[in-house]
Amino acid sequence: MTSMNKPPPQMKIRDRDAIEDEYSLQLPHFQMLAAQLNGKSMYRSCLNCLFFDETTEQCKKYKLRPPARVIWQGCEDHKDAFEIPF
Repeated sequence: MTSMNKPPPQMKIRDRDAIEDEYSLQLPHFQMLAAQLNGKSMYRSCLNCLFFDETTEQCKKYKLRPPARVIWQGCEDHKDAFEIPF
């Protein structure tokens, strides 16, 4: 039998309990992430901030390279470079 004549592989159906178990294992990770974001948008980082200069990797407002945590999470002075006006 050639590969074109092979029947499609059987799709493995997972039961509801297995899906709920997997969800309950992942839930604490999502809760921790939500707590770390503390109401901030996950897209609020130096890379989309008006003050960030990508060529020098420095904040134009403070004339310094932000720490990794600030680059990832953003800071209180974040100014969105891609604001939608409506």
